[in-house]
Amino acid sequence: MPQDKPTVQHDQKAMEKFLKMETWDVKEVGEYISSLGFKDISEIFMAHKIDGSLLPSIGKAEMKEMGVKVVGDRLKFLKINNKNKVLARRVWRNKVIWEGEEFREGPCGDMLPFGFVSTC
Repeated sequence: MPQDKPTVQHDQKAMEKFLKMETWDVKEVGEYISSLGFKDISEIFMAHKIDGSLLPSIGKAEMKEMGVKVVGDRLKFLKINNKNKVLARRVWRNKVIWEGEEFREGPCGDMLPFGFVSTC
């Protein structure tokens, strides 16, 4: 029976895999793309020094600019790479940008505790 939504555990594994992928060098990205069946594209990516941090940002225009001429390969790769883009957005959205304590002044110039009903 097919699942409609990925489980939390599956989602966490995908995030961990993406975070590792983000640190890949050019050679590791080439090996990954070759393992997907795109040997020609992997050589082009290595020639253009695409590393793991750049992989999610590759789109149609970049692939055309790099010289990927076979439309079928380009579309198949972009379909796979869209998953990387989704994970990249998810990582970016969940990044902690500030951590600390925030001061909130209570009612009546901080003379009364929060939740205390009063009219000053």
